[in-house]
Amino acid sequence: MKLVTFSSARGDRLGALVGGKVVDLNAAYALYLKSRGERRAGASADALLPGDMVGFLALGDGALRAMRQALAYALASRMRTNATDGRGHRVLYDAGEVRLRPPVSHPPKIICMGLNYVDHCKETGVPVPDSPFFFVKPWTAIAGPEDTVYIPKMAKVNQHVDYELELAIVIGKKGRHVPEKDAYDLVTGYTIMNDISAREFFPPEFLPMKGFDSFAPLGPCLTLKDQIGDVDNLNLQLRVNGQVRQDSNTRNFVFKVPQVVAYLSEILTLEPGDVISTGTPGGVGWKRTPPLWLRTGDVVEAEIENIGVLRNTIATEV
Repeated sequence: MKLVTFSSARGDRLGALVGGKVVDLNAAYALYLKSRGERRAGASADALLPGDMVGFLALGDGALRAMRQALAYALASRMRTNATDGRGHRVLYDAGEVRLRPPVSHPPKIICMGLNYVDHCKETGVPVPDSPFFFVKPWTAIAGPEDTVYIPKMAKVNQHVDYELELAIVIGKKGRHVPEKDAYDLVTGYTIMNDISAREFFPPEFLPMKGFDSFAPLGPCLTLKDQIGDVDNLNLQLRVNGQVRQDSNTRNFVFKVPQVVAYLSEILTLEPGDVISTGTPGGVGWKRTPPLWLRTGDVVEAEIENIGVLRNTIATEV
């Protein structure tokens, strides 16, 4: 199951991407409830299956059940693309009609990892760490699929901007002091982050290195955990203008998903909508000879198996 956030006349909406169609899940659920005789179908749909990703995640298993009912009804009824839910809200769109947004646009927290791939540790000359290493990004850094990533106009950084392809965990349940054996229970699914980095600030200034607006492209979708396959054996590839720069697999993780989630839960409370980006594999631009920096006009494609392609164009901030 691939969940998306997409733009519509009603603002950003929660949808499911199925076979070239995007289903507005809240509208589909209202129509489903109406078909079952629910008098206040719209209000019930808003309460049980909200139209935004964080609201949806916060409702947990109940919202997941409602989502599956809504999607099954929408697909079984073979409705036309102009069908509405009784409130004048469209249920179904052709994928080409909508613009995809970041699957989680306002996460409570964006927590990122460093040095979590054996091949990246090797290329940087840093020993494989004994414990996970984390830093944070502000949610204002988020950009969506097909959005522009801006090289800052700040003279100190505009010549040394780099890419980092990463698998990102999306948390669906609140948790604190969670043991590794229960850590997957907190995970709803996975998406892609490109951890854009201004290398001029390294070390030790992580906020300016990682925190500029648009430095956290996220998307194109959220693949639910029961659809991702083996999360410890996913192919990852990043391309710049079609040229492969990173090509690895999550089997090169230093710390696997349950270890990451459990360790973080000892530090802070994890909440629905939190995004945990799990570090980048080898092949980053600053370790090339000569270094390969991102430039205006570059098209960056970050791809992870069973999720899709996160595509962004680079421009210079004006």
